[in-house]
Amino acid sequence: SLEHRVQFRSELLVQLDITTGEDGNFAALWETSLAMSPDTIFLDDIQTSEEVTSLLEGAAAGITVIAQVRAPGTITALGKLLDLKIDAGALGRNLLGVVSRRAYRRLCPECRKAKILSAEEAQAFGFDTGVTVYVAGSCDTCHGGYVGERMVFDVRAHSPELADLIKAASADREVLQSLPRDLPTSLTLALREAVVAGDIAIDDAARRLC
Repeated sequence: SLEHRVQFRSELLVQLDITTGEDGNFAALWETSLAMSPDTIFLDDIQTSEEVTSLLEGAAAGITVIAQVRAPGTITALGKLLDLKIDAGALGRNLLGVVSRRAYRRLCPECRKAKILSAEEAQAFGFDTGVTVYVAGSCDTCHGGYVGERMVFDVRAHSPELADLIKAASADREVLQSLPRDLPTSLTLALREAVVAGDIAIDDAARRLC
């Protein structure tokens, strides 16, 4: 695990702190990690073109690479990688997939309130007319209508179409906007399911669903 700042130690991982490398030299730590013949390499946050290029080389050599890109979503994450002036073709070929996650407040199941969307609201949010959703209530067991968090995920597995899209986006970032938003594993559909299940308030989800 290559980390820009090791926040906690794990006996399950060999952890290398990038900030303590020789002059912050990522290349040196990368070579050190490869010398261990790892099956999997983790990087806590891609920050430079040197890092992502090294990771792509590792992936091409058969190493499973898992890296985090701090971005609001899949489209912006891919755009951020391409902005580092990397080989878009290599990224498309070696990318196993992209997983985006987002946390929402979880509605209290004891006091949440049902709401039937109007035809106009249902159309705006992509629901069927007459669907029941939920909003926050208030009770003695929760904090203003919410308890904890509910995660939703957007999962984009590798495909020839995704690889071609990434390659085209290297010349025109706007191409990424054509990334399908209604796949069975998309964040939008996962969010709709959580709203109908009563886990997430329609008020919290509205901006993403519109």
